[in-house]
Amino acid sequence: MDKKRSNFVFILYYCNFLFSSMVDLELKNSLPLNKSYHKVIENLNRWRTNMTTQLNEMHDNTLLDMKRTLDDVHHFASFTNALLIEQESQLKKARSNEEIDIIQERINQILAEVQFLQLLSFHLNYDAVKFNGKLPISYNNNELKSNSSLITTFPCLPNTSQTISDSSELSTNNKQSILLYAKYRFLISRTDAIELKKNFLPNFHLTSYNNELINECVLTFNVSNLDSFLHAFTLYWNLFSNNHEIRMLISQYNVLFLTEKLNEIPCSLVKRFQLDQIKIFSNSCPKSDEKILLINGKQRNLIKECIDEIYFNIEENNKNQDTEHNIKLYNPANLSKDDINEIILSKLDYGGFISNQTRLMSTHNSQMHITEDDESDDDDLWDENDEWWNFQNTRNNNTDIIQREMTISNKYAGVVIGVNASCIDRIKQKTGAYVYINGETNDLKRTVIMKGTHEQVDRAYACIENLIERYINDKSFMEQQHLHGKHKEK
Repeated sequence: MDKKRSNFVFILYYCNFLFSSMVDLELKNSLPLNKSYHKVIENLNRWRTNMTTQLNEMHDNTLLDMKRTLDDVHHFASFTNALLIEQESQLKKARSNEEIDIIQERINQILAEVQFLQLLSFHLNYDAVKFNGKLPISYNNNELKSNSSLITTFPCLPNTSQTISDSSELSTNNKQSILLYAKYRFLISRTDAIELKKNFLPNFHLTSYNNELINECVLTFNVSNLDSFLHAFTLYWNLFSNNHEIRMLISQYNVLFLTEKLNEIPCSLVKRFQLDQIKIFSNSCPKSDEKILLINGKQRNLIKECIDEIYFNIEENNKNQDTEHNIKLYNPANLSKDDINEIILSKLDYGGFISNQTRLMSTHNSQMHITEDDESDDDDLWDENDEWWNFQNTRNNNTDIIQREMTISNKYAGVVIGVNASCIDRIKQKTGAYVYINGETNDLKRTVIMKGTHEQVDRAYACIENLIERYINDKSFMEQQHLHGKHKEK
């Protein structure tokens, strides 16, 4: 009996040992999961603490930066007020027209600085207010990225005229609320913009001036009324005595009104102001709600009077509405290289200098013939008497060295290079530009880089465009012929 009892106790102890071993084994197997869990919690807490610290620093840095900006504005306002008081005192003492003109010019310069201040924007995208670091956990091995940035418009100074801000840093998606009768905007060539920059004149603002890839700039007159505009425009118009045409930028709301007026009295305007042409282009400027009103004629003073007449009618019409509209203002600086290439290749006729260049270059496109295996077949492409070849000769004789880029598909890179580099060498030889292609042969996109004078680079750009367009047209024609042959076989 005792022996049986001892055997039972032994079996019981043995079962307890096996059970304990199984429990320990399960705990050991679950231990890596517990470690992972605690590791995740630890990372989350560390990330949360880091983000909280950065948010507090962003808050402090933002307040400090805004306080400094506010102090600078107050200092500027105080300094400007002292200058105006001094000029007012000098004006009371003036005894001749020359003294009055000098004082008036100084006052205009001060006002121009005040109005230019309204064009500034405060951007929350500096290093002091950026997030750094990320949660060290990925979802399906993909990171979530944000491309948005915070942009806050700088408040306008009180008691000043409405102006239009079209800073090149603003996104093209930003619509701006403006009073339609408070803007006087024109599209001018970059050549004229360079000349205008040499003469310091008040109440002018230029966009895309420093972008050599874009042949046009927006000229804005920062004035409050039509009389002030006419005075400022006269100063501008007198600088370009050879100009006989002007491109006005008109919002889509005023285009409707002007279209009706022009349909009623086009002949009278042409006859009254002795114009050769007055035209509103049907296509809007790229990425904007503005259209170009083109005016050209022989009498420059009559062109100015016609502009006065148009703005007078626009303002009278807008006074009756007394409403604000959200529109996207045209800014060439917002156009990327791909946008410019698309404008040129699609031959978008919006009346600007980019589309004007396209028309000049495409005049001879239908006569061009290029083959990669026969160099003699491309002789007509290099005829220096062609209009597209000489379109830059009438612009300027600028000898500054510039660089221009064109993004193309990899399949077109071979077209530009040619067999044994025959095409690209031919382009270099005939245009004088240094041309090469970046990227690897397996890249989806390649970049064509052209260096030389304005004339050399523009010639090379035109040649490359025509090479690609010729290739696309030939390929499309061959595909149509192939399909036609299949239909015949059926």
